[in-house]
Amino acid sequence: MNQRCGRLPKLAAIVLCVLTLCAAAQAAPELAPGLLYLRPSAQLESTPIPVETPAVVIDLRQITPADADAANALLTAIKPAGATSHRLILALVEPETAPALRTRLAQLPRCLTIGRNAPDFTTDLGVNTTAEAAQLALTALASGTPPEKLIADRLEKTRYDESTLMREHSDEPKMTVKKSTGEQPGDKVTPLEPAAATDAVLLRAVHIYLGLVALKKL
Repeated sequence: MNQRCGRLPKLAAIVLCVLTLCAAAQAAPELAPGLLYLRPSAQLESTPIPVETPAVVIDLRQITPADADAANALLTAIKPAGATSHRLILALVEPETAPALRTRLAQLPRCLTIGRNAPDFTTDLGVNTTAEAAQLALTALASGTPPEKLIADRLEKTRYDESTLMREHSDEPKMTVKKSTGEQPGDKVTPLEPAAATDAVLLRAVHIYLGLVALKKL
């Protein structure tokens, strides 16, 4: 009996250790097939990155000095020598991103920096969005909103617009929507919900990736 009781704490410790390791090894979010999203302030160094992953988005916005070491370690994990040397890095940056990190990004092969347009701040790809809109998206990310949710609506709209253009180009008959006859004048109109935050910088990274895939560059 005493031996069994003595084994219980050890078993509980082992279970806790396994659960901790499993949590640390959670897969990174996938923004599109083959495109992973990594954020040093929220990802552990043990986050698995499959060797066959063709591209990675690394979010270096709002990276504090305390997160700089984690960011550098993550960059090393993303871009080691060997089979993954051709992996594309899409780095999201902002004017406040540490200069040392931006310098390292400039030295990495197959790495594109993407950020909002701002005075005295240059990136490989600039995005026309306001500082307020960018901050709203970053606040949503910091509060735990999944990154894919901040681009889902715009990606769906892009796909819809593309399919509409293809139908018009092929002279397919347009779909019409019949007006409902059940509504009466004076019916109460339900107010629209406030628009969800959209991360324009992250959306541009996904568009770049999808474009390269369509062109068979990845």
